[in-house]
Amino acid sequence: MLTVWRTVVLLGVVLLCGVSSSKEHPNTKAAETGKNSEAEQRGSDSNPLTIKILPSQDAESNAAREEQYKKEKVVQDQKLVDATEELRNSTESLVIVTAILAFFTALLWVATFIQARVTKKTADQQAKDMQVSLGIAKQSADAASATARTLVSSQRPYIYVVKVSHVEHEILDSYTQYTIVNYGELPAIIEKLQVGISTSQGAEPDDPPIFATFDHPVVLSPVFLPSEDRELREFPPGGISVTRETREVFFQVIIRYNGPITTGHESAFCWRFDKTSKNFVPFGGDKYSYTK
Repeated sequence: MLTVWRTVVLLGVVLLCGVSSSKEHPNTKAAETGKNSEAEQRGSDSNPLTIKILPSQDAESNAAREEQYKKEKVVQDQKLVDATEELRNSTESLVIVTAILAFFTALLWVATFIQARVTKKTADQQAKDMQVSLGIAKQSADAASATARTLVSSQRPYIYVVKVSHVEHEILDSYTQYTIVNYGELPAIIEKLQVGISTSQGAEPDDPPIFATFDHPVVLSPVFLPSEDRELREFPPGGISVTRETREVFFQVIIRYNGPITTGHESAFCWRFDKTSKNFVPFGGDKYSYTK
């Protein structure tokens, strides 16, 4: 009997355990499922873990800006490439133009050098020709000047004093006779006349002759026509006796005159009384006798 009860009790316990097992099974399975999911989420060698990251709004905005920047950079890079290509083409053209310019510059230098040589040679020849021309011109000028001088010399008055002689009188006053003549082809206008007889202790006249007074015939009629001559007389000053004077006696005439086309002429003449011949003889050479 006791054994029967033990059997009944044992069956009851087994039944209770079975019911408990059936009630607890879903949770346990769920727990296992959860454990499996957690294991899957953690990953394993056979089933590795995959993480999916969802982009945020800022990330999308940054990505858009990054994409825009990439596009703009591509455009800028292309522009830079185009500009570089254009610069390369321009540089090539510039090199060609520079080479052409250098070539023509070299030609110009050569031409300039040749021209300089030719110019120098021409200049030297021109200088020689100019010297020859100057020589010819000088000769022509000298000839023209000589012709002009000859013409002027011929077309001017020439005043001379000739036929000087002393006339001595016993009763009348002694005097010196002389003739003024115009040997030129043009008339002469007498400006100033100096004439006189003087004595000197030396071998030359002490002073030039005095100026003629207003009543002198030449002062009264100063024009001498071509070839005109006038015979005049000069009386010695008081106290001088030409023939008996112990001192040297001189007769001097200085005439200043102009022509119709020339001016500033002067003729001077000097004579010394020779006691042997009892007459006046030329004296002094060019110092006292000249014609300008």
